Amino acid sequence: MTTGGGILSDALRKAACGAFIAASLLATGVPPQAGSPPAPVLIVTGTPGLAIQAATPAAAAAAAGFGVQIPALIPSALELTGVELFTGRAVTITTSLTMGEDGEAENESPVQANDPLQTWTATVTAAVQLNYQNGRQSVRMLQTPEADALIPANLSVRKVAEYELEKLGVEREKARRLARAIDWRSALLIPLPSKLLVIKQIELPGSIDAVYVQGTGLGSALVEGLIFWSSYGQLYALVGTVTEDQLITMAQTVQ
Repeated sequence: MTTGGGILSDALRKAACGAFIAASLLATGVPPQAGSPPAPVLIVTGTPGLAIQAATPAAAAAAAGFGVQIPALIPSALELTGVELFTGRAVTITTSLTMGEDGEAENESPVQANDPLQTWTATVTAAVQLNYQNGRQSVRMLQTPEADALIPANLSVRKVAEYELEKLGVEREKARRLARAIDWRSALLIPLPSKLLVIKQIELPGSIDAVYVQGTGLGSALVEGLIFWSSYGQLYALVGTVTEDQLITMAQTVQ
């Protein structure tokens, strides 16, 4: 299946069951123009999991098998309105974005039209989502252990990330810098807006790869912010309609 829509939309809940999926991925690259080489191949498939309502974060943690972290500071208007547990999700990426022997630094070559296809499968055993809401304002926080990724030796995860960022409108040099600065082995499975307005690295305690994104297509027609990061073997994503400062404050106080 191709991914579409954003994190925690109804369609994504049914199809992806809370697993981290890059919402910008397409079934294939942009169709080539006459006389141009074929675009790189990028195919995303997945197996649905199961969504379960939990009474409390502690109950979800007991069922998931890992400690669920909670923001110590949330915007005063927001209240915790629901807790969900997602289990049994696997995502497979098949792509021609591979590494070459004569490539750039760290053995990565530019994209070639005839690169062989490689497959990368990531499994997410469990994920917990906390829902905060008050009227039109909402924040969703998703947490899961880092994905168990089976990555072929010559699959260039950074190249996949760079290619996807460019497709979303990020300038080539910035896309390359972000692709090299972040460990995308798990972060690549974080959903991104279908229309990207802002993307930048931020500083969070205990994390060296935190990213703030703003755009539309993350589950509603509204402009929403998204922060994703990893810390001590866990992946986190916060998405919502609150301000950038409020979202960052929530992320900084997750404990």
